[in-house]
Amino acid sequence: MEKLSRVLSDFGLEPEKMTRVRGGFLLETEDGLRMLQEYRGGTAKLTAAETLQKFLRGKGFFRTDLLLRSKKGELSSRDVDGTVYVLKEWFEGQECSRENRGDLFAGMELLAELHGMMEQTEFAADLHPEESEKQPDGEANGKGKSVNDAGSRAEKASNDAGSVEEKNSGEIRKVRSIGAENLPVIFEKRIRELRRARNYLRGRRRKTDYESELLRHADYYISCGEKALRRLEASRYESLRESAMENGTIVHGAYHYHNILILSSGQEASAGVREGAESRETASPKSREAATPESRAAATRLSGRQRSSQGARSVAVAVNFERMAVGLQVTDVYDYIRKILEKNAWNRELGYRLIERYRRERPMSADEMEILRILFLFPEKYWKLVNHYCNHSKSWLPGKNPEKLATLVRQEEARVRFVEGI
Repeated sequence: MEKLSRVLSDFGLEPEKMTRVRGGFLLETEDGLRMLQEYRGGTAKLTAAETLQKFLRGKGFFRTDLLLRSKKGELSSRDVDGTVYVLKEWFEGQECSRENRGDLFAGMELLAELHGMMEQTEFAADLHPEESEKQPDGEANGKGKSVNDAGSRAEKASNDAGSVEEKNSGEIRKVRSIGAENLPVIFEKRIRELRRARNYLRGRRRKTDYESELLRHADYYISCGEKALRRLEASRYESLRESAMENGTIVHGAYHYHNILILSSGQEASAGVREGAESRETASPKSREAATPESRAAATRLSGRQRSSQGARSVAVAVNFERMAVGLQVTDVYDYIRKILEKNAWNRELGYRLIERYRRERPMSADEMEILRILFLFPEKYWKLVNHYCNHSKSWLPGKNPEKLATLVRQEEARVRFVEGI
């Protein structure tokens, strides 16, 4: 760790203990736990995240990490190799378990609390990142990997077209990191990429088993994407997006179980949460869309009484806000639940309970629920596999991808049933 000595000095740190952990280095200092992480984004994103964290703390909410400044007043520091690091106040706890329902429900309720505090912010309009905020309309930057078979024009053309999203993922992240995302634009681009990849695979004479499987399911997943786009265009998405921009509504931008910590003191309570949850019936989310504002408020008050009567629960904190955005908060809900259900075979009962936990704390309108359905309808996992294929050597692919595709296809019926019940 000698090469980090400059960074530690910049932040005025003399840690008593330094441990390599997932995502960085955990430091035990006289002032408490600190997390030292590599950082590859822009300075403006850090400033925006710090502003949000201080905004939340100003409202009395301390269940987030906090970016710390160096002795020079900067939010980052470089080691001798030029690698950029950031330092954060941290917590003693474990990463949210995707298998422990107490943890998962705590993470969902935490998100609802965060969203309530981030629904209207005055500082969002003042965030001006150094990166451009242009929409992803052809922002090829040449960073995508080319194919090995350079002699094949068809393959090169397909790679150039099919890897647009990978090449431009930085630009899309810029849109989501400060400005509201534009889902119709993103959906359209990804559907085009799927079509181009399909056309390329059709013309490829010698296909691997994996390529044959990708092609075999291409028509189906493209049709899913097209259906999602049609429903999105017919929805009130644009109105919701404009409202989010006007109100400065903030989303976390990367809200999944890796970015949630369960405090050590809350571990013992998780079994009680799970037991209490299993004793109640959870209705399909569709049955709640007709609720009045008065009934929703009553439900929120009731949930507070239920929490206090059930005793201790898993205590969750949210970390890593560097991808915060102005946008629709339902995207955070989608990100969180999708990641969990992909690891739990699209368990409908679990998915509906997670939605219910969120809506109990923070009611969602019928328009928001429709956007949530649309997000789940779009074949994001299949697109990711195709995108990964288009941006890597066709003569070598990681062995896990065929397994991931097989799992995706095997679980598709369960996914569809879940979406239909939202």
